[in-house]
Amino acid sequence: MPTDPQQVDYAESVADWRTKADVLETTEPNIPAPKWNSDVFFKQRNFQRAFLFHFSWIASSVSLLFLYGVVVMQIIFRARVDPYFEVMSDQGLDIFAVAVFGQVFGIVYIIARSVWSNDEFNLMKK
Repeated sequence: MPTDPQQVDYAESVADWRTKADVLETTEPNIPAPKWNSDVFFKQRNFQRAFLFHFSWIASSVSLLFLYGVVVMQIIFRARVDPYFEVMSDQGLDIFAVAVFGQVFGIVYIIARSVWSNDEFNLMKK
């Protein structure tokens, strides 16, 4: 038996709650099945997924071409004009290169692997 007055009050309130809860009428929940057309949903999902993939692929390609352009331009200017010329600092170029390659691999993994999966929706068809 608890000796602390707060614990005694809490124990009494739990006992009161149990008594009130036991006399309540319980029934099985009556939840209707969701009404949705899976064919339209998956058609729309495939369209959105393809659009997202193409947009991401184009954005990554443009970023990669920009990176190549910056590197080539910096090589040409350093070879012909000034050996200390910088289009972008070495640290900035490193950060940009990591970001571009991370973006490309992110597209390949995240979109192609995670978004392409319909496993969670197979449960809804059952």
